[in-house]
Amino acid sequence: MTIERYDLLYACRRCRQSHAMGVAIELPHGPAERISLNAYRATRTIPPSIAQLVGRPVLCPQSGEHIVTQDPDRIFIQPLSKDPKNNLDDK
Repeated sequence: MTIERYDLLYACRRCRQSHAMGVAIELPHGPAERISLNAYRATRTIPPSIAQLVGRPVLCPQSGEHIVTQDPDRIFIQPLSKDPKNNLDDK
């Protein structure tokens, strides 16, 4: 089974840009493209550690303010590059 790595991003209401949350995750059979956390969990079970990110304060590097990520539609799972070192194979 191939396990792929993903970045978690949030869509900032302050500066209207997406920022990395500083969390990388590994998912088996994860999405091929960027998808919101809400859309992903509508079709799959997400690990509790990812679900706990909702409500976590994150820093907007543009404004310097901390914003609480309350809305799962504003948190995104984004695949890392297709570089082979970003994929782990279970043997």
